[in-house]
Amino acid sequence: MTRLFMKITAGILVLLLAVGCGRQVESKPVTEPLAVGAENDSIFLKGGFVSGAIKATGGLKAWMEVKEMSVECVVTFYKPDKSLYLTEQVHQIYPWTNSIRISADEPGERLVYQLSRGKFSVLETAEKDWTLPVEIEAETFARAVLDIMTAPVRFLDKSAVYSEKQQLTKIDGRIYRPVIRTMKTEQSDSAEEGVIFCQNQQSSLFDVIWYSGEGSDSLLTVRGYNYSRIKEGGVVLPGRVEIFRASSDGVLQKRLAKIEYNW
Repeated sequence: MTRLFMKITAGILVLLLAVGCGRQVESKPVTEPLAVGAENDSIFLKGGFVSGAIKATGGLKAWMEVKEMSVECVVTFYKPDKSLYLTEQVHQIYPWTNSIRISADEPGERLVYQLSRGKFSVLETAEKDWTLPVEIEAETFARAVLDIMTAPVRFLDKSAVYSEKQQLTKIDGRIYRPVIRTMKTEQSDSAEEGVIFCQNQQSSLFDVIWYSGEGSDSLLTVRGYNYSRIKEGGVVLPGRVEIFRASSDGVLQKRLAKIEYNW
């Protein structure tokens, strides 16, 4: 009887341990990796604005070798009361997963937020309802930086359609070709997102992007400057990025943020 009791008890303990371990495994959060490379079989370049943008920023080989770009920068935010808010940030950019993670050591707390495949999340902060102390939202800021930094790769994203406008436009005396981004949805073949990438016809760089606000006559404009190769054989990226509020016809009205990168 004693041996039978011990066998039954041991069996119950093994069963409980197995159930407990199973629950523990199932409760672990599943995180999708961000730093992945390009799918070689899915890359097919045609001529036109996509090929020109890739070539102007280092070439397809250089982009395909990039999984993550991590860089320190100094960000100046221009507040509504005309004062400045300066902060040092680290931008981790993942071109092939359409993601960016931004971190900063602010006074008294560390802030980390992320935009990945259109989903925004705050990963670390002391305040539950944290927002940037300026008039541009953190999600909008992250989206603008991600788009201007990875514009050539965005044109290879199969979740969107990009169409050239026949009419050229002039920005600060330079000629640009507007390219409209249209996102695919489950409800329809496409839905307008209100984003226009502008390709400099002299350099082939997409160094201007316009975002139209819902129910607003103004545009959010992001611009890239001082493009250079970040390393030998690497991609070409802007050394400075600025974000503006602009009129509906693209005339800059107010600077919202300036980012100086330390490549």
